[in-house]
Amino acid sequence: MVISPSPIIHLFTDFSANSVEETIARAALISSELNTNTTISTPNLARGHVIQAAVFMQMVFESFPTGTFHICHLGLNPDYPARFIMAEYQSQFILGPDIGVIPAIISSSGFDYHELPMENELADALKHIYLPIVRKLHSKTLSVADLPICQNPRKATMLTPVYQTNNLRLTVLLNDSQGNAVTNLKKEDFDRFGKGRPFKIRFSPTSDALRQINKGSFEINSGTAGAYFGPGGFLVITFKDSSAKQYLGLSEN
Repeated sequence: MVISPSPIIHLFTDFSANSVEETIARAALISSELNTNTTISTPNLARGHVIQAAVFMQMVFESFPTGTFHICHLGLNPDYPARFIMAEYQSQFILGPDIGVIPAIISSSGFDYHELPMENELADALKHIYLPIVRKLHSKTLSVADLPICQNPRKATMLTPVYQTNNLRLTVLLNDSQGNAVTNLKKEDFDRFGKGRPFKIRFSPTSDALRQINKGSFEINSGTAGAYFGPGGFLVITFKDSSAKQYLGLSEN
């Protein structure tokens, strides 16, 4: 377990920016008096959408240093009893509700998920569950191994491309704030499937095809469609200086 002297707390929520919930969360961080640096992410996600949340976290995860605490302060699923878990992954810590999001972020088998202690009356998970655990881990009065293993954590499956002969059928997992379409094709899967062969990317049976993948959006001309592998290795479809969601009809399911 690696915890730096002044680690980062990354609070990730599916609350709307500048909402009452986000303001309460900011107040809780300030009043926690933890000797940490904090950053808050409030991307425009559907409330409680596990896969969108996992994709966003995969896209930003590697930007954070070892010892970071990622608090996934997300909406609970009313169909399940409230339970909260954490995992240590690549020397960072991910805490969140047991709704399948943390296993979807990690997307690997063989990880232990630990159950977090919970008050009988759950009022504010950030204040009463996440921050007390972060405080104890940071002060080294508690280790991850001291927490009980979570039995049968809920899991959500990240959609993968559908292989059809010489074609891959992709799904839009997330539209970012600029309307770009983040698909479920990762670079390693593209390299394994494509094997360096020529390819075409079509948005519909009648659309013009893309025949190359750019190094980044900087290579794409304004007002044209293009593709590149973005953060997290996801293939991103863009309509430069506009919206792939609006102009190409590429929206998440």
